[in-house]
Amino acid sequence: MPTIARRPLKQTTAILALALLACATGAQASSAATISGTVMKHTANAAGQSVTLYAAGASRATELGRATTNSAGQFTINYTTPARALDVLYVQSTGNGAAVTGRRAAVSAAAMRRQMAVVGLAAAPADKVLVNERTTVASGFALAQFLHGIKVYGPAPGLQNAAATASNLVEQTTGKPSTILANSPNGTATETLPIFTTLANVVLSCTRGIDVRCRRVLAAAQAPGESRPATMISAIAAIARTPTVNPRRLFGLRAKKKAWTPSLTKPPTAWFMALIYTGSGLNAPGRMAFDAQGRIWAGNNFAIPGSSPGKVVTLLTATGAPIGSGQITGGGINGAGWGTTIDQSGQVWIGNFAGNSISRIQPDGTVDGGAFPYAIADGAKPQGIAIAADGTAWTANFGVDTLLAFDQGDVAKARTVSPTGIDNPFAVAVDDVTGAVWVSNQSGLTTRGSVLKLRADGQSFAGSPFRPRGLLSPQGLALDSAGNVWVASLASGRVVQLKPSGAPAPRSPFSGDSLFGSWGIAIDGEDKVWVAGFIKPNLTVLCGRNTAACPPGKKTGDPLNPSGGFTNKGLQHQTAVQIDQSGNVWTANNWSTGSSERNFVGGNGLVQVIGAAAPVATPMLGRPKAPTG
Repeated sequence: MPTIARRPLKQTTAILALALLACATGAQASSAATISGTVMKHTANAAGQSVTLYAAGASRATELGRATTNSAGQFTINYTTPARALDVLYVQSTGNGAAVTGRRAAVSAAAMRRQMAVVGLAAAPADKVLVNERTTVASGFALAQFLHGIKVYGPAPGLQNAAATASNLVEQTTGKPSTILANSPNGTATETLPIFTTLANVVLSCTRGIDVRCRRVLAAAQAPGESRPATMISAIAAIARTPTVNPRRLFGLRAKKKAWTPSLTKPPTAWFMALIYTGSGLNAPGRMAFDAQGRIWAGNNFAIPGSSPGKVVTLLTATGAPIGSGQITGGGINGAGWGTTIDQSGQVWIGNFAGNSISRIQPDGTVDGGAFPYAIADGAKPQGIAIAADGTAWTANFGVDTLLAFDQGDVAKARTVSPTGIDNPFAVAVDDVTGAVWVSNQSGLTTRGSVLKLRADGQSFAGSPFRPRGLLSPQGLALDSAGNVWVASLASGRVVQLKPSGAPAPRSPFSGDSLFGSWGIAIDGEDKVWVAGFIKPNLTVLCGRNTAACPPGKKTGDPLNPSGGFTNKGLQHQTAVQIDQSGNVWTANNWSTGSSERNFVGGNGLVQVIGAAAPVATPMLGRPKAPTG
C-alpha cells in the first residue's frame, strides 16, 4: 500500500516528546520571540488587517500581541513566549484599521470576516504563517471541539493534537492544501479535498464580499438548537460539529469566480471531512485504540501482501504519522483480531485470532516475552479484550466459547470462565463503576444473538444471557456514561440499547437506512452513538441518552446523519470506530470495497473524521469520560 508524504507543522513530529517534557517539567522559560506572516483574501494581499496572536491553554486563551498588516498584507508581532510549553499559539485577523476603531456597524463587519491560522506549540512555534480562507477552514475543523467563540482552549493532549491535525489539511506557511490532503489516498480519490475547497469558497464569499453575504453564511451555518455563529471561524467550527448543517444552502453561498479549486460541482450530503492514512504495515486493521498521549495502536488482520494472518501492530502519532517504521512485530503477534486494548499503565493487549494467544506490548513499543505470547487453546480465536477498573483484562475466546481473565493484569492469575449460555463471544466491555462484564454473544450466527452480563468473579447475573428483540449476530458493544449498553447487530440492521439491568431500553431496537451490516460502535463525550458500517461502508451517528446534546426534537436512537449515513469514497468495509481526545472519529477499513466474499482483500488504512465528535479520555476504560488533561 502507498505511504503518504508529509510536511507537517513543526510540533507534529515533536509533539509526543514535548508532551512528555511538559509532564516532567511543567513549563519552559519565557523568552522574546517574533512571528511574521501575511493575510490574504484568496490570492490578494489584505492590507489594514488587525492581526492578534493568542496562546491557548487548558482553560483560557491569552493575547500575546497584535499588529496591522501593511499594503502587502504583511505583519510582524514581537511577543514573549508563554511559560507553559504546551500552549497552542494561533493568530486571527479581522477587518481593517477603520473597522477596529470605527462605528458599531464597522466592528460587526470586521468580526464576521475573522480568519485564523495555527502557529504551533509555545515550545516550538513557527516563525512565519499565512492566513487565508483555507487556513480558516483547517483551523475551524481541527479545533472545532476547542473553539469557544473566537477563543481556543482545552485539556492536553487533545488540544495539542487537534492543533497538529490542522497541518494535515493545510500548509501553515503557504496556505495551500497539505500534501496529505492533496495526494493519494486522499486528493482526487475522495470527496474531502473538494469539500475542503468548497468551504474555503464559502468563507471567501464573505471575506471579499458584502456584509449581507457574510450574514447569510453565518445564518446558514447555524446548527439546530445552537446560537448563530458571529464569525467565519465559529461558523466553520459549527459546520464541523454538525456536518449535516444546510449543505445545499451553504453550497449556494460559495464564491464562484476567482475561487479556490478543485471544488464541488453539486451540494454534498454533508460536510464530512475524512482523511485516509495508509502504510506503516496497515492491512485490514481490525480495531484501534488510543493511549494517554493520543497515539494510535492498530492490530492488522492480514499481512502484506495478501490475506495471510497479520504479524504487525501499527503505531502512529495522533496525527496519523508512523512512529519509527510504524510497525511492531514479534512477541507472538499473529492475526490480530478485535482485541487491541490499552490498560491503565499504557500496556497494549493484543488478541491473536490466528495464533490462539494473547500478546502484550509496552508503551515504548517493546513486545513482552516470558509469559507472552500467552497460549490459550487450539481454536480459541480470541477477539475482544476489555480492561476492568482494577486492571483485570477480559478476553472473549470466540472459537472455544470461554472468557479468559487476567486478574489485575497478572498472567500468573489467569483464569478461564465458562458462563451459562456463552456461544461465540466476540466483544467485551467492563463497567468501571459497577464492575459488570458485558459480552456480545452468538456473534457468528445470523439467526440469533444475545448479550452476557457477568460479575467480576465470572458468575452470570439473573436473566443473562439477555436476548432483546432485534439482536442478530451482535458484534461491537459499548457503554454510555450512565452504564447503558449499546450493541451493533450485524444481521438485523438494528442497534440495540440495554439498560444497566439488561432490560431493553425504551424504543430499542433502533433502525435506519444506514445501519444494516453494522459492526463497530463507540460513544462520544456527549453520549452520541457512532456506528461503523461493514456491509455498507458508512458511518451512522445516533442521538444517545443525553438528548440535550442533540438537535431539538430528537430522541434517543434517532439518526443524526443523512439518509444512508455519512459516506466518503475513502470508507471501506469497517469493523471498528473509536473517538479520540481531540474529537476526531476514527474507523478501520478492514475489507476493501469491491472484494468478493470468496476473494476478499484487506482494507486500506485508517480513516479520521475531523472534529465531528465530543472528545473522550483515553485509553478508553469503561464508561466514556470527558478529558481532563
